[in-house]
Amino acid sequence: MYFYSCKYTYKYSSEIWYLLVKYSNLKRLSELNILSLGCGSCPDFIGIDTLQKELNPKKSIKYCGIEINKDWRPIHDWIKSNTSNPFEVKYKDVYEFLDNTDSFFKNNSPNIVIISYLISELLRSNSNIINLKKLLIKNILNRLPKDSYIIINDFNRGLSDVDPRSHYGDIGNMAKEIPSVNVYSYHYAHSLSNYFWYHNQHPKNNILFTVNPKISKFNPWQFCSSAQLIIEKL
Repeated sequence: MYFYSCKYTYKYSSEIWYLLVKYSNLKRLSELNILSLGCGSCPDFIGIDTLQKELNPKKSIKYCGIEINKDWRPIHDWIKSNTSNPFEVKYKDVYEFLDNTDSFFKNNSPNIVIISYLISELLRSNSNIINLKKLLIKNILNRLPKDSYIIINDFNRGLSDVDPRSHYGDIGNMAKEIPSVNVYSYHYAHSLSNYFWYHNQHPKNNILFTVNPKISKFNPWQFCSSAQLIIEKL
């Protein structure tokens, strides 16, 4: 688990951060009220928290992660003790959470929902992806306020139903059935092998952090390679 965090945190953090900086509508938000589904070790928050302090310390950040695996708790506790931003993780199954979001939305009003490498994880465990897509639209997108966003970030593979990007089209089409919704797609060039062109390509794919020498032994990824779907609710 700690090996996984050391190897992938720089990459996953950078992939989300590039999008927040590149996509102008996201960039102008004065507050980032984040709901992260299947947050794992919370690399999305680590990147946003660290880089936001450098670029715009006045921007407000609030984070709530949903994660079933309590083995991540030591990392969550470390994050909470090293940030001044509101940070919490609810230990709950994603499907259970999505099936009933009433209580969450009574007390929270997220404007960014992040789903990073969750779809690929669910596909590996043969979970009901069709149900996930329906619940995401019905119980998340429908409840989000205006000027909010869903960011899906995962492996740039889409040749069959077992590949995460093959499900982006369904999610985008379902989202566009709701009035005042736009859908955009991005990808990073893959430095090690052929990659799939997925609409808009980010101009850079290098990670945005200097690798800590203590982490180098874990051979962390030093470039971004994902495909991304952005759902904008106007």
